[in-house]
Amino acid sequence: GSGVDKTYYTTGTNPADPTTSSAVYDPNNKPTLGHGEKIKYFSVDNAGNQEAVKTSAAAKVDTVAPSPTVSSPAEGAELNDATPAVGGTAGDQAEDADHSADGQDVAVKIYSGSSASGTPVREFTLQRSGASWSLGDADWDQDVAARAPLGDGTYTVQAEQSDGAGNSGQSNSRSFKVDTGT
Repeated sequence: GSGVDKTYYTTGTNPADPTTSSAVYDPNNKPTLGHGEKIKYFSVDNAGNQEAVKTSAAAKVDTVAPSPTVSSPAEGAELNDATPAVGGTAGDQAEDADHSADGQDVAVKIYSGSSASGTPVREFTLQRSGASWSLGDADWDQDVAARAPLGDGTYTVQAEQSDGAGNSGQSNSRSFKVDTGT
């Protein structure tokens, strides 16, 4: 066991075999691969023994975020319901050669006021069903502050969804008014 001295590499969609004149791997300055690119590499140990050239799998670079939407309630709706039904669409991209899979979870955030800013007053994590998500009566819980029925006032809802590559997409926002007459 003499240990690794150097690892030489080349990169590209169809990289040439590396030689001892190729780039030397530096863990503090790792090579960056574009979508579909591979690394071909080999190491030399401290005794001068050279291993056979190896090739990595092609890199998958996914920069496309899911794009959830909020479709209900209607913008500006006036609701006589402290636990309104809220719904929309969700990304349902399956994993393929170019994309990681869109997440099953959709984060639904409700803000006090007419914009999706500040700290949400209610927050739900819902499972998408295919390309849609919905917040129904059963999701509200008067015993949990973050999911408690809403008091009268103006609120704004927005949904967020991530994918396996860490891309996060935000929906449009919808403002609505709750007026239960109490």
